[in-house]
Amino acid sequence: MRRHMKKKGALELSVNAIVIMVIAFVVLGLILTFTRTIFKFGTEKTTAVFGATSLDTPPDAENPITLSDEIPIKANGEKTIKVGYYNRNPFSANGAKFGVWDCKDVKGNSVMNDEPYSSEEESPLPTITSASAEVGPSDSFTYSVIFSENGLPSGQTYICTVLVYNEANDPVTGILKVDLNKRDKDNKLVYETKQVFLKIAA
Repeated sequence: MRRHMKKKGALELSVNAIVIMVIAFVVLGLILTFTRTIFKFGTEKTTAVFGATSLDTPPDAENPITLSDEIPIKANGEKTIKVGYYNRNPFSANGAKFGVWDCKDVKGNSVMNDEPYSSEEESPLPTITSASAEVGPSDSFTYSVIFSENGLPSGQTYICTVLVYNEANDPVTGILKVDLNKRDKDNKLVYETKQVFLKIAA
């Protein structure tokens, strides 16, 4: 009788252990799935808000373009920069990307051709290669851009107007011959501007 009770007790203990192990595996699976989902969501959000956290000084309403006031660059060289843009307009900045409007030398002469953003090779106007993004009102985004110097005389400093504009107004078409102060919802041409010193090293 005792032996039968022992066998029954051992069987019940074994069944209980199996049940506990099954429950433990189910809980572990749920935890892993939940953790993976959280990480995936976090990664997507991090990519989406890449701009706000990756800069030493995030852009804001007082400083909507976090491009340095002074940009040193080698003659005919390129410089990769991370720059933030904060949309202080009451509407979304659709297809917002960076570009160079004009540069002036120490005498105040413009270095650009007749057509702003001319695609002709002889144009010495520096260019910015930039991806585009949709930036909502009171929202920010960080861009990785390539600032290219296209043949300005070295050893000089220029005042360049950098802008954030709507990519739908393609630079090659010359549509951007507009008043830089037009930032209303209907035009959607120029969202923001900033003047910087471009120093060309030999």
